[in-house]
Amino acid sequence: MNRALYSGLLSLSLTACIAEPEVMEIGESTASITEGEDEAQFEVFSMLDETGSVVVSNGMELRGLSRISSPIIDGQSVQATDILIADNIVYATYNTAGESFRGALQLIDISDPEVPVLLQEARLYNSEANRVQVQGDYIYVAGGDNAVGASLYTFQLTAGALEHLSTVALLGYQTTMLQVDDDRGYATSGDPGGVTVLDLSNPAEPHAADFLELPDARYVAGLGSDEFIVLAGGTEAELARYNLPEAPGQWLGPSTTASVDGVTIGAPSWGNLFGNDLYISADIGGLATFSLDDGGIAPIGVLPTQGDANGLAPTPDRRIAILANGQEGLVAIDSQNVANANVLASYDMPSDSGSANAIAVRHDLIALADGRGGVKLLDYNVNNVGARLTTILMTFSNPGIPESIAATLARQAVNWTSPRSPSRVIVIRDDAHSGESSMDTQFVVELLRGQGYEVDYMEEPPGGIETSDIEDYEVVWFSNPGWPLDDRLTFNTLVAFSQSGGGVVLQGDDMTWTSQSNLSLSPLTYLENIDNGARFCGVGIDNNNGGKYRVTFTDTDHPVIDGLHGESFTYGDDVDRSVPLGQGEEVLAWATLDGDDGSCMDRSPVVITFGPERAAQLQGL
Repeated sequence: MNRALYSGLLSLSLTACIAEPEVMEIGESTASITEGEDEAQFEVFSMLDETGSVVVSNGMELRGLSRISSPIIDGQSVQATDILIADNIVYATYNTAGESFRGALQLIDISDPEVPVLLQEARLYNSEANRVQVQGDYIYVAGGDNAVGASLYTFQLTAGALEHLSTVALLGYQTTMLQVDDDRGYATSGDPGGVTVLDLSNPAEPHAADFLELPDARYVAGLGSDEFIVLAGGTEAELARYNLPEAPGQWLGPSTTASVDGVTIGAPSWGNLFGNDLYISADIGGLATFSLDDGGIAPIGVLPTQGDANGLAPTPDRRIAILANGQEGLVAIDSQNVANANVLASYDMPSDSGSANAIAVRHDLIALADGRGGVKLLDYNVNNVGARLTTILMTFSNPGIPESIAATLARQAVNWTSPRSPSRVIVIRDDAHSGESSMDTQFVVELLRGQGYEVDYMEEPPGGIETSDIEDYEVVWFSNPGWPLDDRLTFNTLVAFSQSGGGVVLQGDDMTWTSQSNLSLSPLTYLENIDNGARFCGVGIDNNNGGKYRVTFTDTDHPVIDGLHGESFTYGDDVDRSVPLGQGEEVLAWATLDGDDGSCMDRSPVVITFGPERAAQLQGL
């Protein structure tokens, strides 16, 4: 393309907002759109823990719940391209294979995934919809318009009604990938290729703030406030990290790059970050993994696949990733061992000609954008070996704990402790809390709900909980913010629940002992109580008035503290002093005296986990 012409297009694209360039019709329906179920399919496989020696899972079960047919636009069936789950709504986009421009956006109520209901549908008669992102009430759709090319469509969902707010013309023929995060977004286009930086400070009226020219840009993700990573370059594809320029157009070169083999021109590429590991679906090249540690892009490994690798999503515990793999259907891979990822199971519906293009996972539900096969809803279950226990000796609402750390720890504790993925969670507050930090348990509930969990809350009945109270859940989170457990029945019920395979989280800063004589919590905590920690290294620490503990996460490679390694904060309430039993438990965070000059060498456990696979390792099994 002529460089002068390109510059002119850039100038235009940063300001152009088109009121109604496409012919659009928005409708609604309350009718069921299910097309029936598919039979359950079970794949047996062995998945090892991070040491490669202990089996932690023995199978995955996937069951087709419903099939949602593609919309018909002007007599033409369009194909599902992208999918996203927010609350109880599936957002699905559609486009058309070939030269014609037809597309759609569907909003589907999945409160009952076996009987989904189409809430709203935007039919695009001169445009295509390739990708979708959601922030609050705003829905952003990346696509292409027959008249103006690459476009960004903004919708708003208000009181159940879908409204089209604006369409912004971007540089390129089609917008191929989209990511939004707070007040910034990134969009890629292939021809002319590049990354458009989007200003979303006014979410109803987004606009292009800058453009980085890159041939055949196809995947982009933000890495923080001022950095992103992009895959571009066609058959000579390259991953590159860029920092945003100080002023629009003043781009510097990438900070680091890495080549990606197997990418084909015209095909989409997808990525997903697992902590600091990036998975790139490289079309016929399979699934490539890279480490983004220390600001770099280091190749880790490649997993060959039978189909064209497309969308990728992790299960909540991040031990398994589900890959939408074109004509091969769904593929489950072991994501624990990034360098040597392997296929665990595959699943396809032979009854249609769909091509698995994109996937979303929420708890026990998989939503699949299956090309001409429309949208598929499936539930799944991963059967793990043994039960897991997590003890957290602190309140989560303490003013010293950053809420971001509290939210991460709560989420990852549930994910890991669950005996299968996903988890049904009940949070129970001990009735013997004596009013101390009494709202902390509810704070935990809101942390988990805020991250998409469906959490039930229960006050412990007088005398304790019984099996019937918790038998329908995978994880019981039992909380007493500032006092010890007092009911023997509750203790016996939690032990029996754990022994039967359920996951238990004990939380509160007095959770290493009970008020019952001759009753030890060690079978649940794997700790031996010393005292309640109101004095530590000669300093009084209680009720956030006096000295403070310094709580520091270890460098242990454990899913409960993924991303928290080395983080620390102060805690001004008493934390039970205890010692680990040495029976397979792992201490993931320790408390020391804040501000200590090195004269006190004492420390006490704060976050402790136990899994039977760890115990088996120590016993040489």
